[in-house]
Amino acid sequence: MILTCYTFDLADIVAALCRASARGIGVEVYADRNHTLSGATIGQVAQLGALREKNVHVLLTKGHTGTAGIQHSKTLLCDKSLIVGSTNSTLNSSRNHEISALLACNRDGLKQYDDQ
Repeated sequence: MILTCYTFDLADIVAALCRASARGIGVEVYADRNHTLSGATIGQVAQLGALREKNVHVLLTKGHTGTAGIQHSKTLLCDKSLIVGSTNSTLNSSRNHEISALLACNRDGLKQYDDQ
């Protein structure tokens, strides 16, 4: 299971990811390094820390290459489903009218996702 986010503080998502990890599912979370460390989203550092305490692999990155830019995608890859959208994983964003799409992935689609 892979979650990518720019901003992140939703306790419900943290709890769900921790439960998945406790069941032995490999969980990775990629968040923007600079945004996280700046403290702009007040609960982000604490929530990512809570994930790490439950053996969720949390990576702070800078853009697509990991060295420059911002990590601004909002995705969740789980089993054969991929959610892609514009909604940040925050309490404030859950009040917005933003759009996400649920895509069903076949074997070739999952391979292509992994290859990127």
